Parts: sequence; C-alpha cells; structure tokens
Amino acid sequence: MSLRRSFAVLGTLGVALGSGLIAVSPAVAATSAPGATAGLSAALCPPELLPPPANDNQVWHDDQIGVFAGGDFIAESASAESEGLLVVLGDATFRNGKGFNVGTVGVGSGVSPTPGEVMLAVGGDIRVEGANTVLDVGANATNADDELVGGSVQVGGNTTPAYPAPAYRLNEGTLTEGMGADALSAWAETDVAAMSQAFSGRDDTGEVTGDQWNLTFTGDGASLRQVFTVSADKLTVGNPAIHFLQIPERASVVVNVTGSGDVVWAPTYFTDNGDRVDGLDAPRFGQVAGRTLWNFADADSVHIDGSSQVLGSLVVPAKDSTDAPAMRITASTNGVIYTAGSIIMDGQGNEQHFYPWIEYPCGSTPEPGPEPEPQPEVEGAFTITKTVQGENAPQVAFSGAYSCSIDDAQVSTGVWELAAGETTDPIVAPVGASCAVSEDLPTDTEAGTWGAPVVSGSPAIITKASAQEPVRISVLNTFVPAPGPGPDPTPTPEPTPDPEPTPDPEPAPTPEPTPTSEPTVEPTPAPTTPAETPEGELATTGGTIAITTVALGALLLVAGLLLRLRHRAQQ
Repeated sequence: MSLRRSFAVLGTLGVALGSGLIAVSPAVAATSAPGATAGLSAALCPPELLPPPANDNQVWHDDQIGVFAGGDFIAESASAESEGLLVVLGDATFRNGKGFNVGTVGVGSGVSPTPGEVMLAVGGDIRVEGANTVLDVGANATNADDELVGGSVQVGGNTTPAYPAPAYRLNEGTLTEGMGADALSAWAETDVAAMSQAFSGRDDTGEVTGDQWNLTFTGDGASLRQVFTVSADKLTVGNPAIHFLQIPERASVVVNVTGSGDVVWAPTYFTDNGDRVDGLDAPRFGQVAGRTLWNFADADSVHIDGSSQVLGSLVVPAKDSTDAPAMRITASTNGVIYTAGSIIMDGQGNEQHFYPWIEYPCGSTPEPGPEPEPQPEVEGAFTITKTVQGENAPQVAFSGAYSCSIDDAQVSTGVWELAAGETTDPIVAPVGASCAVSEDLPTDTEAGTWGAPVVSGSPAIITKASAQEPVRISVLNTFVPAPGPGPDPTPTPEPTPDPEPTPDPEPAPTPEPTPTSEPTVEPTPAPTTPAETPEGELATTGGTIAITTVALGALLLVAGLLLRLRHRAQQ
C-alpha cells in the first residue's frame, strides 16, 4: 500500500470535502471519492515520489480535485493549462487566444483523472472566447486498450459557442450541458473555509527564521505532520527564497500564513536540506510539491506571482471582493488549489501542475486528523581529530568547542578535549547543519611556544551519509621549542705585560794609573789572530775571550814592574 493511501488513518472530522459530509476512517481509506470511477485501481494511483513536470512522465490516475474555484474560473492572457480535475462552482471562461488544456496536459506531473471520466465540472456556463481559443479536455487520454477516450465535461448551464463547435476538443470524450445542480453533485458542498480552519488549528512543530532574502522553515525532525506559522508580510516582503530543513522523509508540511489584506507572493526559489528543488531537473521537486500545503487563512486575496515554479498546494478561503478575485495566478503552481472565490489565470505560459497532497488518499479528499506517530529525526555525525607537530612537544590536553547551525540558527553546541593523536566519538548533528570547530590555544612554557591552531574541514556540512561515515574535522598545532644553552665561549687570554726594562749597569770607574817618571813602554800588542780550537775552528766563546783578556792584563802588569825595577837599578 502506498504512503498516500496509508494516510487514511487521519481520523474522523465532520467536514464536507469532496462530496458532502463524510466521515473518514480506515475502512474507507481505499475507496474513491463519490463521483470518481468506482473501479479505480490502487496500482494507478500516483507513487509517493513524483518526478518534476515533463512531457514524457509515466501516466498515473487520481480522480480527486486538482483545482477548485468556489466562484468563477477565467483563463486569459497566455495561460496554458490546468492538470487534474477542474471544478468550478460559477462560470468558466477561456480566452487565452490558443489551446488551453484541462485534465491532461503536455508538460506536467503525469497525474490526471481516469481517462473517459469527468475532467471539467462547471456549475454555471462555459464560454470560449476568441477566434483561436480552443478548450482541449483529456488530450491523449487512453483506456486500457490504448484507445483514445479523452475526458468528459459536465455543465450546469450553457456553452458559448454552443457545443459542438471547433472551440471544443474533447478527444472522444463527452460534454453534457444544462445539468443544473447535478453537474456538481459530487463536489457542491466542498467547504474551503472549514478546511482552512482545520489546518489553522494545528500547533506548530517547527520554527520560521530569516529575512527578506531567505526564509527558513526548520522542522522538529520527527513529526509526520510538520506545522509552521508565518506572517504574510514575512513571507512576501522581498520575496525571499524558501528553505526547508529537518523535514522527515515521509512527512507532510502545513504552513499557516497569517495576516489580512491583498497578499502577493512571488518566491524566488525553493530548497530542501540545502538542495534547490524547484528546477525542472531537481530529483526532489515532486516530493516537496506533494508534501507541502500553504494555508492563507486570513488573506483578503492572494496573487501567486513570479517566474519560479511555486511548490505546494494552496488553500485560500477568501471570497471575491468588488475589486479583485480571491486568487490571481501568474506563476506556474505545483500541488492542488482550493479557494472559496474566483481564480484568474493570466500569466505568460503559466501552468497548474497536479501534485496530490500527500495526506489526501488517492481518489478522495479527507480532512487532516490526529497527528501520525513521530519518526526519528534524520541525523548525521562528525568527528574531531587532534594532531601535533614539532620536536619535544609536551603532552598536554587540548580543548575547544563546536557549534552547529542551520541558516544562522544554532541547533547544537558542545566542548571537546583530546590528547595528541586522539579522535572524538561521533558527534551527532541534524542533517543539513553546518558544524564549526574552534580550539583554546595551549599555554606556552619555558620549553617552547604553540603556533595558532589550523582547523581543516570546518565548517562541515552534515549529510545523511555521515550517519555511517562521520564527516572528519582535524585540528593541528605546531610546537616550536625554545633555543637550548650552547657551550661556554673560550675566554680571551690576558695580554702578557711588557717586561720591565733592565737598567743599564753603571760602569765601574777605571782606576787612574799611577803616574811614572819613566816613559811608558808600549806593550807589545797581543796577536789578534785567535788560537785555533782543537778541531781547527776559531774560538768564539765568551770564556776564551775572557782568558785572553786576563792574560794580556797580567802581561802588562809584569812589564810595568820590570820597567820600575830597571829604573831603580839605574839610579
């Protein structure tokens, strides 16, 4: 059984949705809505996840309402198509100057009413205006035998121009006019105001944060019906991008928009857990479109505008004012549309793509009931690893903190403490969170200093895959040792003082010779040739010179004595 059908356990509310007062219970969950094909096969119902709009999607069938207008429906300008069952309590006018598709479309989700069954029901009149305008119902709708059967049209009043005419293309389908109230008997008591009130009565499960550029809807990660409340001003001023976070895989989303007045909403784009989902190539386009419902409970009128694909069903309980219809649509929508008033489609090629809301079982339109059982929050994890570089780094405990946030809203914080080489246990964080790590710088010591930490992998984005293999963040510190003591320098030797000068010896006074009357005999000069040494070398030593001098002195003394004696003898 598909999830869409399993939502039939939504309880019982006495609200007329689809065909008068109905009591929704598990016993009727698999039945079709009154007026739908009784033999509708569950195998033909849409899957839980539909693809983005395309012209080659697989065809699925769902006979519940795609677009409901409690007043009139007008398709003009260059509007193009309305996929799924179109129910109009008032008149339906088509004047876009070209073909306008109803029921089945060229580019859409691929979900349409059962071929051959009612695809357009109008309580008043149908008018097709303009020479080139063609109302095309059930294009390419074939039965099990691959036979073209188109779609049928029920009209309470009349057709202009009168059917049959070139202005109508029913693709082998039928058009019945003048039916009066029977044209809408299956849907006449649909109460959009009661539907909106039921949604507004739900307690919020998440919070809305942001500004005029980005608006984030953060769920609780567990409830199977995520409920948010946002003011119309916050939703529309600046036309912020819409971001969804922490929405469980199989959950529905209800956004209650508060505030009266004329609301003009032109969202820039849509994301889910950080991935853009409004592009025609986005894999989760259909998931977000099918799970989301926007309830404009207080608005006097709503204009859906802009160039992006607007994702989600639209509920507008307002009725027409004298100046404006309840709804004006100039953008392409993706979901289901309910309004108590009129709808004007007047954009440039805009289309209404049928993505049944996930809580509406295939073929019927139950009102939301009791909260489904919660499921675990979608979480991932990250780790912190400590690394140290540098010689002789001291063993210290490193510490720091981490913080995880989603769109600047903090969702978790904590502290960590590690030694070098250690890694934390996985730290759990919500999928889509951005987790940043910081460190307290270690204290320097006499042994050296610590450089600033280098954090790699931070901030880390938490993914679903990180639940099995955590995202890694590393913190590196480098230790710089202090310079060590070197060898003592060699002292500079003291300079040797200059020696004291030796005083010159004073010469001994030469004794004056005793004068004689005799003439002094000149002494025979001693030979100047030095005696040879025994080895035949000249004597050059001081001792030899001294002996010679003494001998010469003695010889002179003897000579002097002899002269004196001779002198006396002559006397």
